[in-house]
Amino acid sequence: MTFRLNDYLPVLLMFVVAGGFAVVNIFISQFIGQRKRTRTKLMPYECGKDPVGPVAGRHGEATARTDPHGGLVS
Repeated sequence: MTFRLNDYLPVLLMFVVAGGFAVVNIFISQFIGQRKRTRTKLMPYECGKDPVGPVAGRHGEATARTDPHGGLVS
């Protein structure tokens, strides 16, 4: 069995077309997309609620940091 590059050209063409499609869509969305920067859009997103109170605060154990091996990080 010999290696023939011509057998892989359809696969290579498929990857080139898919990559080109992705790049073209990203550039088109940048040029056509809306750019209205309103005060509401620039606010931080808080699960659909208006942010209230100080940013820094005490967090419970539910938001405690853990290391990748499962232990708590103090």
